[in-house]
Amino acid sequence: MGETEREIVEELGFGMVPNAFAWAREVPEVQTALWKAFRHVVLKGILPRTVKEMMGVVASRRAGSEYAARVHLHALMVQGVEAPLLEALERGEVPEGLPPRWPPSSASPTRRPWTPGGPSFSGPSGRPGSARPR
Repeated sequence: MGETEREIVEELGFGMVPNAFAWAREVPEVQTALWKAFRHVVLKGILPRTVKEMMGVVASRRAGSEYAARVHLHALMVQGVEAPLLEALERGEVPEGLPPRWPPSSASPTRRPWTPGGPSFSGPSGRPGSARPR
């Protein structure tokens, strides 16, 4: 097991290297790049990993990947998410205690909602992606 795989096993807490990384074992540079990108997006940042994994369940189901949805549900279980929440996510329900949808009154009146295929995000300077944290 190489250095990247040891990091994956240690930091994810699954006790193994998930298929998302194992397939690249023969090309360590690719595996390392995938791991670094994943770690940056999923394991770091302000948004808790559990929220990101919940979003992964929803996005995976929306994309028709039951396997990926199960991987995200397993990740939530490993992180100690309680059974009632996991069961609600598995049924495709909004977990108890959360609003069923974002309240329209909280949306900015000066911005149109983003739609897939619409314009890309522009930050304060008007350039795409210019609002990235530094």
